[in-house]
Amino acid sequence: MNLARLAAYATDRRLVYGWRRRYVPWVLDITDPHDPRFTPHGSHEDVPYVRRSGKGSAPRPGCDTLDYLIGRHHDAWTDQLRRFAEHDDGPGARAARTALDAGILTSLVPPPSSKPSDLVVLRASGQLIHQDPGLARFWEAQLRTGLDAGLHGVCLCCAGTAAPLARLVPAYLPPSAFRQNGAGDLALYPASKNRPGTSPVPVCLDCACALGAALPDLAGRPDHHHRTQEGTLLLWWGLDGAGDFPLGALLTHPDPAALAAAPTSGRLCAMLLKPATGRIALTWFLDEPTRTVLDRIRHWYDTTGVYDGWSDTIRLTGIPSMHHQLGRWNPRTRTYQHLSPTTPPESGLWTAALSGHLPHQHARAALTATRRDNRVSTGRTALLQLCSASAHGAR
Repeated sequence: MNLARLAAYATDRRLVYGWRRRYVPWVLDITDPHDPRFTPHGSHEDVPYVRRSGKGSAPRPGCDTLDYLIGRHHDAWTDQLRRFAEHDDGPGARAARTALDAGILTSLVPPPSSKPSDLVVLRASGQLIHQDPGLARFWEAQLRTGLDAGLHGVCLCCAGTAAPLARLVPAYLPPSAFRQNGAGDLALYPASKNRPGTSPVPVCLDCACALGAALPDLAGRPDHHHRTQEGTLLLWWGLDGAGDFPLGALLTHPDPAALAAAPTSGRLCAMLLKPATGRIALTWFLDEPTRTVLDRIRHWYDTTGVYDGWSDTIRLTGIPSMHHQLGRWNPRTRTYQHLSPTTPPESGLWTAALSGHLPHQHARAALTATRRDNRVSTGRTALLQLCSASAHGAR
C-alpha cells in the first residue's frame, strides 16, 4: 500500500521523474558557435538527473559535470546531446546541433578554479537549454527506455494488468538527505542481489517513474520532511484533498490555533526512512484519515502541555526540543549537551505522536535525566506526564 500512496502523491502533483534541484556553479554559453564561454552561474536549478553507479557512463542532457563535458565521459555526453539535437527541432536542439557541427565542444578548456564534479548548464541566446520543452520530452523518453524491462505483467503498485514493467524502481536519495557524507545515491527498493539490475517488486513503467519523482521531491520540500537528531528522515504528504498538511510545524512549533485551522479532509501519509548499507530502510509507515491524525496530535498536546504557574498558561514543547532536553544540562552555558548513545531516538517521539502510542523509553530517559542533573524542564516534564498518562491507562 505504501507504494501506491507514494505514487499517488507524484500523480496528484504531476511530478516528473528524472529531475533534481542542484547547485550549478557554471554556465557554458554556446550562442556563438565559434566562441563558447564558461561563466559563473552560482544558482540552484531543477536539472536532468539519473543515478550513476559502476564504471559506465550515464550522461545527463543540458546540464552535467565538467568530467562529462571535458573529461573521460566526453564522448558519451556529446553522443547524447547529438541524439537530442536529432530528436527535436526546438531552439535548444538547434543550438546544440550548431555547436556540435562547429566542433566547439571537442576543445573545451575548464574554467579556472573549477572541479571535475562541478555542474555546468548550457545556454544559447539567453535561454538555458535544459529548460527547453523539447529536451524534457527527449529526457523522459530516454529514461523510460532505460527502465523498460521488456516484460508485461501485474503492477504491484496500481494493480494494472498486462502493463509494461520496469526493470527497477528508481526511488533514490543522496546520503546528505540523512546528514551523511559520501557519493552515490541510496535506493529505497534496491535491485535484486540474485538478479542484478532488476527490481525486487514488479511495478509498471508509469508507477516506477512516479515513485522515482515522489521521493526526492518530498525530501527536498521543507514543509514535507523532517531530519531527526539521529539522522532518520520523516516524510509526509496529503492525499484526497488533504493538501500541504502542516505536520512539521504542528509538532515542531506546537500551536493550538494552528491545529484548529489545519485541514481535516482526505488522508495523511507518512514514512520514516533510515540509511542502511547502500540502501534506504523503511522502518515505519502511516496511512490514516486526516481527522484521525489531528485527534492524535490534539491528544499529544493535551498530554504534554505543562502548566506554567508564573504565567498561568500551558506551555507546549516541540518534539525536537523535547528530545534535546534529554541531554546533559550544562549550568555554565545553560544548554543541554551530550546526548548519550543510549538515549532513545527522536524519531520515536514522532511515531508516538502520530500513531497514538506512548513513548515509554523516552519517559524513563526523562526521569533519569532529571535525577542526574537535578533539573526539571518543560520538555522533561512533558515526557514524565506521558508516563503518568500511561499509568492511568491512556492510549
